[in-house]
Amino acid sequence: MAKKSAMLTAFLVAPFGLLTAFLGMAAKVKFPGLASGKQALPTLMMAMNPVAGGILLASILAAVLSTISPIILAAGTMFTKDIYQRKLCPGASDRQVLRVSRITTAASGIFCILAAILLYDSSRILDIVYFAYTLRGCLFVVLLLGIYWKNTSQQGAVWGMIITAATGFFWVAYKAVTGHYPIHPGLSETYVSVLVAFLSTVLFSLLFKNPGPPANNKFSKKGGGTTQQRKPVH
Repeated sequence: MAKKSAMLTAFLVAPFGLLTAFLGMAAKVKFPGLASGKQALPTLMMAMNPVAGGILLASILAAVLSTISPIILAAGTMFTKDIYQRKLCPGASDRQVLRVSRITTAASGIFCILAAILLYDSSRILDIVYFAYTLRGCLFVVLLLGIYWKNTSQQGAVWGMIITAATGFFWVAYKAVTGHYPIHPGLSETYVSVLVAFLSTVLFSLLFKNPGPPANNKFSKKGGGTTQQRKPVH
């Protein structure tokens, strides 16, 4: 069922990716001097009919606003359940867990507001948004390996996600400081992160394999089959 769901999702999402690519190609043709591909959609919107551009902008804002609330809620929930309740305070009551969840969710929202204010009128916020979507795509690569490659291990997937996030963050930070990417001008954080996600997950899955099923003392293998050891009856 998981394999069918992954394939169905890929076929449903693929047209949106192609449409995005076509928008970039159209912007490149219409505006040959466009400095960055990240400015393709805003530049196209400014050249559109005001009504059509307003509808497009409203749809983008609707998508952004509908995504912000579950992401902030998920951030508070993950910290509360995975860090506070599991590691810091395993014996916390429901009232304590609810209070920590409210605090962490509010702190996540305040952090996003402050970041938006500090990054106002700056293209850095676009870099952060594209980097976030890059991480989502890389996690999908790890998910595909977990579904279709039987040797994918839990530690391999975890280390793959950690190394991918660190590599992508370094790529974005290096570009923000120096104005260019570390290796090649066209090798953006998206391509690097996808490649690192695939290679690191495969490598660490081979290094840290999943433990085998626990041995059962009541059974032993003989002649390729499994037989049960019984006490002789006198």
